[in-house]
Amino acid sequence: MTTLESLLSITDFEQQWMANADRAIGQYVAGGAGSDRTVAANVAAFDDVWLAFIGPKLREGASGLGPTPRDALDDFNRHFMEPLVSRNGSEPA
Repeated sequence: MTTLESLLSITDFEQQWMANADRAIGQYVAGGAGSDRTVAANVAAFDDVWLAFIGPKLREGASGLGPTPRDALDDFNRHFMEPLVSRNGSEPA
């Protein structure tokens, strides 16, 4: 059984989906509805997404997304580090 933690790239997600989708629907989606331009745009949409997380597993509230590594880390800090610091009685930076 595939777990979310084992899907590390858009290609991993696509392969998992294709293995479970109706074949005709999977081919239609993978083929960009007959347009190479659509396929290229779909792939490009995920080329500029960075993911930051802590530990060996991807967990809700312990990750961050952004268009650059710095933005992903800033998002991670907002979701994970700031609540920890606030519970500690300190003020977030």
